[in-house]
Parts: sequence; structure tokens; C-alpha cells
Amino acid sequence: MNGHAELDRYLELETGNRRELMVRFGAGLLIAIYLYVSAGWLIGIIWFGVYVLLRLVYYGYLRYVRLSDQRLGLLISTLLSFAGLLTLQSLPLYLVLQRDPGMVLIGAAVLAASFISQVRRCDTHLPTVLSQVGLIVFAVGVVLWVWLPRLDLLAQQVIVGCLFCVTVFYFVEAVRVTRQLRLQSDQRSKVTAQQEKLAALGRLVGGVSHDFNNALVGISGSLELYHEVKTDADRAELVRDALEASLRAEALTKQLLVFARRADVSPRMLEARGVVEELAAFAKRVIPASIDVTFRIGAPDIWVEADRDLLVTALINLLVNARDAVVQGGTIEVSVSRYHNDEPVACATGGVLPPNDWVVLSVKDTGVGIAPEDLLKTVEPFYTTKQEGEGTGLGLPMVLGLAESCGGCLSILSEQGAWTDARIILPEAAAPAASASATAADPAATRAATAT
Repeated sequence: MNGHAELDRYLELETGNRRELMVRFGAGLLIAIYLYVSAGWLIGIIWFGVYVLLRLVYYGYLRYVRLSDQRLGLLISTLLSFAGLLTLQSLPLYLVLQRDPGMVLIGAAVLAASFISQVRRCDTHLPTVLSQVGLIVFAVGVVLWVWLPRLDLLAQQVIVGCLFCVTVFYFVEAVRVTRQLRLQSDQRSKVTAQQEKLAALGRLVGGVSHDFNNALVGISGSLELYHEVKTDADRAELVRDALEASLRAEALTKQLLVFARRADVSPRMLEARGVVEELAAFAKRVIPASIDVTFRIGAPDIWVEADRDLLVTALINLLVNARDAVVQGGTIEVSVSRYHNDEPVACATGGVLPPNDWVVLSVKDTGVGIAPEDLLKTVEPFYTTKQEGEGTGLGLPMVLGLAESCGGCLSILSEQGAWTDARIILPEAAAPAASASATAADPAATRAATAT
């Protein structure tokens, strides 16, 4: 069992359903007030305060504490949960033992709700399950111990005792069955996850082998033709073709290493407009004339700290994705700009960026867009909507990895059937001293530049 995952599930049970949370604490507060008003009992208020305190401690442990020893972490969680449940059942159990019918009904209702909530948890951690069963048996046992002698007839005692035993049996059986069902569900989830990994590995092997094969064909074909051509110019062109193919293979290898987090990353100060200008030169070779590409390079002296090769490769990935999404006559706009957010910014992974000064490298297209339910999937490794052999599904995960390694994120906005805007958002870095002084000396250098 993954202890940390189980603790996360406990946290979701505690706080995920706000309606249930309000009902639970609201009912407890109502009981405390009723007992104080009707009978003058302060014990109800004390009981409610202790219960709230224990739940806050339990919540704080689940929310903020993660022990390296997962078994110990689950054991502490079980003890805290047991203390809370024991406190929750203590006052209702006391009320059930009273002779006032109203008190008895209130106590019985709260005990029943407590039993049902334990069934709903679907716990699989055996000590937790045993503690729940023990509390149920203990509560029913105390009720029988006190109430059976109050019955006059032996037959009544036998019938009531049997009925209570049947009730306990069904509650315990419900806890056991829900535990068994969840164990089976977890096992099926593991099998499904393994199958998805194998399928993803197959897609990766297919895509990578296709790309490597294309590069090898380019290299071997150029070398085979080298001795057949007659002029030096033709031979030089073949050498260039072979070199370009080898560079494509090298880029693919580096992309795989970045994805596996084993690449040598060399972050350094980069002027953002220089990176986009380099991308503009590349775009002329890969974007067909039917697509209008605009580069809004922005003001000079916008700096980021990143690995230049990886950042250019990331932008190339976004540019190629935009090209593949745009139909004939569409447009692509690449821009770089400063951005200060006063509110957290949503990232493609579902996380957020805190308020800060950022640099946004944006590639926006008027293509087919992305369905809302697929936005989070786009950054999953091996996920691709391209035809088999045309993509590995590693492009956007690599872009995401680069952005996060620089302290930023990848943000993808889209409207299905209309447009997509993929943004690499990086922290703005302070300009090097030499660049800052040069910019101050040349006011004309601060004007925005636009290239198309």
C-alpha cells in the first residue's frame, strides 16, 4: 500500500465534501446547544470542543506532515482517527444509556450516523479497519450491557440481544465488503496503469524509431550518393544533408534525455528576443507559405535564465505543433513580452504560478484548438493526437520540463475550433550590467521590434 496516497485519500475524505463536513459539525453543535438549554449540561459543549480540536489535529497531520516511514505515518493517522471517532461516539453512547426517550433517540441517531460514516470510508489499512470494527462492537456491547437488565422478560432480552447482534454483523460485514471491493478496485487500477504504461512505451518506441530511421536514411542516402555525384557543389550539398540529419538525431536524443531528466543542462542569461529571432530563421524552413507567421519580438533587454538549446528546441516544438494544427490560410503569431501577475496564473498541469515578474514566450495559432477535457492530457508523456509515427508525445512534456526547471511553467489556452495559445512563462532575470548600460546609452534600442 502507498502510505502517502492513502493519507491523501484520508485528507480528501475529511475536507473534500464540504456539505458533509457542514452537516457533521453543525449536528454536533446543535446537540451541544440542545443539551445545555434543555438540561443545563456543559458536557455537550466540552464534548463538541474536544471533538473539533481532535479533528483539527487530524487534519493538520494529514495536510502538513509526511513521515518518511509510511507505515508509521499510517499508524499515527489511525490513532488520531480512532481518538476522534471514540470522542464522537462517547456522548451519543452516554445519551443512549439515559432513560429520557429524547436523549436515547438523539444518541441512537448519532451512533448510527457514525457507523455509516465508517462504512463509507472504504478503508483498506487493516489496523484502521479493526479499530472501526472494535468501536462498533464496543458501542453496541455497552448498550446491551446497560439496557438488557432493564427489560422485564427474558424473551425480550433474548430477542433484543439477537437483533443487536444482527445489526453488528451487518455493519461489520459492510466494512469488510467495502474494504474487499476497494482492494479489488485498486488492483484493477494497477493493472490498467501497467497496461497504459506498456501502450505508452509502444507509442514511444514507434515514434522514436520512426524519427531515428528518417535521420539514418538521410545520412546513409547522402553517403551512398557522395561517390556518385561529379561536382564539388553536389558533394557539399550531400554533406550538408547528412549533417542536418545527424543534428536531427542528436536533437531527438537530447529531447529524450531531457524527458528522462538526464541531460546536461547549462542555464545562462539569455535575451529573449534573440531566442525568438533564432526561431524566426528556423520557421522559414518548416512553415509553408500558405500559413502567415508573425514574430513580435518585443522590446530589447528582456532577460531569462535558461539553457539556450533547450529553450530554442522547446519553442520549435510549439511552432511545429502550431503548424500541424493550422489549416491552409491560417496564422501563427510568436511573441515575447513582460508580464506581471497580481493573481496566481493557471498552468497546464493544473498548478498555479504566484504573483511575480515573468517573461512570456507565446506561440498562438488559429488552428483546430483543443477540447477542454483534453487540455490536461496534452502534457502527459506519450500523449499525442497525431497519426502513428508522426509524433512521440514527448514534445510538450519536454517543454513543460524546461519551463519548470527554470522556475516557470507551461500555460495552454485554447478554444476548440478557433485557436490555441501555448505560453512558456519564465521568471524575468535581471539584465547583465553591460547590457543595462548599453541600453541606457542608446534610447533607440528600447523601441519594440517586429519581424514578419
